[in-house]
Amino acid sequence: MEFVLEKPVKFKVGDRVRVSYVEKDGKMIATRVVNVKPVILQSKKTAKPIKEAKPAGENTVPASVEPAAK
Repeated sequence: MEFVLEKPVKFKVGDRVRVSYVEKDGKMIATRVVNVKPVILQSKKTAKPIKEAKPAGENTVPASVEPAAK
């Protein structure tokens, strides 16, 4: 998209901006240009899933697993 600026702005090439504009005579004229700061998402600490209790005496190693080669 291409916009016409009425006033100069102080942004660098590659900066992310939000543009508000109006259409006049078939041209999109920017009325407001705002620098958009990158949003840093913070990881949410979630509770660990509850493991199912295994009955006593049950083998914890699956039968299909073979011992590692030496």
